[in-house]
Amino acid sequence: MRSRAVVVPRLLLIAAVAAVAVPAQPTLAVRGHLPSAGERVTVLVEDGRVVRIAEADAALSPKTRLIDLGPQTWLLPGFVLADSVSYASTKEPDLALTPDARAADAYDSFEPRPALLGSGVTALYLSPGRRRLVPGCGSVVRIGADPMEAVLEAQAALHVVVTREAYDPPGLFTPSVPPGPDNPNAPPERQFPRSRAGTLAALRQLVAEATASRDGSGPSSSGLPGTPSLDGFVEILGGQRPLRVRAELAADIRAVAELVDGTSIRLVIEGGTEAWRVAALLGKVGAGVILRAGTPPSGRLTSPDPFPSDRGRGHPDAARVLTDAGVQVALVPPRDGGAADLLWYAQDALPGEAGVAAITSTAARLTGVDAVAGTLATGRPADLCVFDRDPMAHPEARPSVVLAGGKVIHDLTAKDRPVAVSARRIHTASGGVIHDGTVLVDKGKIVAVGTDVVIPNGARRVTADTVIPGLIDAGGQVGIRSLKDGGSQGMQRGGTLPTLGIDKRPSQYFDPEFPDVRPLALSGVTSVAVTPTGGQPVSGVLSMVKTSGEAGDESLVKELAGVLLDYSKAKGSPDKLVASLKSKLDSGKKYRESWEKYEAALKKWKAENPDAARQAARERKVGKVSAPTVFDPLTGTWDGEMVGFDVDRKQVDLSLRLTDDKVTGSIEVDELLAKRSFEATFKDDAFKVEFELDGAKHVMTCSVDADRLGISWQEDGRWRGFSTLSRTSNTPTHEDSKDKKPDSKGGSEDAKPKDSEKKESASKKGKEAPKAPKKDPAKEPYRALLDTNIPVFVGVQDERIARALVKLLRDDFELTTVVMSPSVLPRLGEFLADKGCGFAPVGSPVLRVKGEQVVPVQEAVRRRIPVAMRSGWGGDGRTLYAAAAYAVRSGVRSSDALNAVTYWSALMLNVADRVGSLQAGLDADLVLLDGPLFKPGTRIDQVMIDGQFVEKERQ
Repeated sequence: MRSRAVVVPRLLLIAAVAAVAVPAQPTLAVRGHLPSAGERVTVLVEDGRVVRIAEADAALSPKTRLIDLGPQTWLLPGFVLADSVSYASTKEPDLALTPDARAADAYDSFEPRPALLGSGVTALYLSPGRRRLVPGCGSVVRIGADPMEAVLEAQAALHVVVTREAYDPPGLFTPSVPPGPDNPNAPPERQFPRSRAGTLAALRQLVAEATASRDGSGPSSSGLPGTPSLDGFVEILGGQRPLRVRAELAADIRAVAELVDGTSIRLVIEGGTEAWRVAALLGKVGAGVILRAGTPPSGRLTSPDPFPSDRGRGHPDAARVLTDAGVQVALVPPRDGGAADLLWYAQDALPGEAGVAAITSTAARLTGVDAVAGTLATGRPADLCVFDRDPMAHPEARPSVVLAGGKVIHDLTAKDRPVAVSARRIHTASGGVIHDGTVLVDKGKIVAVGTDVVIPNGARRVTADTVIPGLIDAGGQVGIRSLKDGGSQGMQRGGTLPTLGIDKRPSQYFDPEFPDVRPLALSGVTSVAVTPTGGQPVSGVLSMVKTSGEAGDESLVKELAGVLLDYSKAKGSPDKLVASLKSKLDSGKKYRESWEKYEAALKKWKAENPDAARQAARERKVGKVSAPTVFDPLTGTWDGEMVGFDVDRKQVDLSLRLTDDKVTGSIEVDELLAKRSFEATFKDDAFKVEFELDGAKHVMTCSVDADRLGISWQEDGRWRGFSTLSRTSNTPTHEDSKDKKPDSKGGSEDAKPKDSEKKESASKKGKEAPKAPKKDPAKEPYRALLDTNIPVFVGVQDERIARALVKLLRDDFELTTVVMSPSVLPRLGEFLADKGCGFAPVGSPVLRVKGEQVVPVQEAVRRRIPVAMRSGWGGDGRTLYAAAAYAVRSGVRSSDALNAVTYWSALMLNVADRVGSLQAGLDADLVLLDGPLFKPGTRIDQVMIDGQFVEKERQ
């Protein structure tokens, strides 16, 4: 009795814990257009069932997860795939009649089926087979459900096959026991059917025998070979489950329909190639048809006249002919396993809601699971497909979210999904304006731009009035200004970044989390050429960064984006200034030539020494990629604590190297044992360290088990302490690791060959490879300039100095030259245009020169000089859009003003292959406007950088 009193409460406790451990399904709300309701609704789901279908704006609990893909969201019931044999493959039985066999018994509910999860199919009919007269009962399973609850109906329909696959089943062989001359083996017993006539005769006999059995005038088993049970046929006589007959030819279908006419048998024809020929008869007997719909993208079609197919002749509008005759039709793909295209085939056969019904409610009814599948209604299991567009109007539509039994089994919205930005106007900057178009973005890049862009399923849809490329500040100091404490006014902007050496990169000082970066991004500026402050002839270089707020390489577009020369305050004759700059450029030119010479020599060496070149490439690769080493249980460093009767948690440091069966190493125990080197033999996963200390003999027995090493320390046979160590590194420390490196067996080899060995190796391979020049950070910018990879930005006020410098830069060195000073443009406009210069003004686009208004941007554009607007080292990049809009007010064309803050800037900075326009393959930097470009009152609505929208407030 006492034992029972102890056990029962434990069982109750375990049951209670198990009940608590099973999490309830979260409450879901799915919002969208429901065709059966004729309007947008909110479907509330709890515990796997639909509890309410409410109005679209129904209030929701804060804990309710809402699935809403926007105003174009459509909801359909989960699809029912009414026929399949590929998901429950079974070996055909020897018996021709196995009515007790169930397809569900061959279905593995634990096997993952990702293709089905995304198809929208939530209920799947499994056929028991197609090559026997009565292969068994079909089953229906739920996709994505708990594996233990996957079977919706184990015996959904009794199958009969009257096509030629059922003809001539194997004979039944019963061996004699024991075999011998007096007891020979009988020949195999032939089974029915062996012809079309025999097939129909056998079916009639089974129905007759089942009728007699039901009425009590006959046995419960058939007289056909194998003596199958008639229970399944008795059940179909009462309409408890359908009789599903696989038939293709009109004659076979007519014979079966006439057989069930006047009975309570619920007939379902599977296949039904020529069912359209007997549509009226099928309608009369209330039969349904599981029809293969559509033309497969590839495969064999029905043979043309006069070569009829053994399946009969199909009709392109067979589904419509049958439905017009009152026949219930469920549609399946033309090939088994095509569940992903079920909706597409259904819409091709029966457009609109009729096609949807053929794969939902009607399919559920014909498969015998209409009580639990095929319909979206209160109290029913929540089998639901969510689309981001009308699936009956868009052939490319696929489910974005699928719920099976209230469980989300497929969710494209949970991934980094594409974004489709549709707008009334898309200003591409490089290719004109697209009206009523879409920009498709995926993985941070623009995938497509145009009016016929196909939007992927599950893509996030965003609408805007106008879309333009992200703005480019061709020279600013966002993210590199210093900060100062303003006391009660908080942190304020401090001084600008001073003049830097030409070997310094402003990107090294850029902090994407500075408080001025995010506001700049929200103003539409997605890229900035950060620049040091001018004031010196050679003031430094520019770096191109994104304002996305991402640190490190994520924000870097181009580390070396330009060179800044500021002669606006320079004094002296133009000749001296030009001579000084020419000396620097000449030095850079020699540096560049040394690299060109090296690259030419390297190319020639590779051509003359292909084997050595390949060997050198392999050696360089091995230096970067580590091959897996043989497992070494000992080599490395270990640490832990020693404890014992008189040892109170002392730190142990152990270094080991294993070579074959030899162990070398060192051990140290804090305050007890100074660092001591040793050698030992490793055998049976153990080794011993023996030494004498203060006249006593010490033995440390070390045994290793995976990444744990145990040490038992004895002093003159008396146990002193024990320690368990963990390996902290695979590199030992008791020998010089600079000159040695472990080999694959834990040994060592020289890390670097000697010079003589290098030369010997090179002589074996052939001529040595040319040696690369030493990189000079102070000359790299000049090399990039001379290669025209970056531009030079020039600030100048004096007209004579400007002419002399531009002639040097353009005529002598052919550098990409951008003049920054607006004041020289009116006087030198024709000269700058003739030399092919660019123009990068700062501040207001309108100037007053001798009392007259001058618009430098307009003057430049009129002379075909490209413009790149910038905020400068003292300005605010947030005004860039306003400056371009004011330029339009002052007479500049809107397309030119847009180019001045996007495409032309990218061209001058040589980054047009990434930013500056809306083209496929470029970074997804977009600005969404709520009105026409540069019109008064138009505001920036949203900004996207690298495919991600910039949030207006930090969460």
